[in-house]
Amino acid sequence: MTWDGIHKLPNFKATFPKWKAKKPETALSQLGPLERDLVMKLIALDPKDRITARQALKHPYFDDLDVNSI
Repeated sequence: MTWDGIHKLPNFKATFPKWKAKKPETALSQLGPLERDLVMKLIALDPKDRITARQALKHPYFDDLDVNSI
């Protein structure tokens, strides 16, 4: 998960601490495939790759949601 061009942002600091990267798939291993796909799309670092809330609600994870009962 990288964000090309982040260094161009006005408040970016190259001296910000760097931690060892963890693969999201490892951290989210307890989730099912649809859940993991939704979370990965929601946490994308680069805004152009991140889904909106409206798009998220249309994700297949919510296909079995009975909207009439809400």
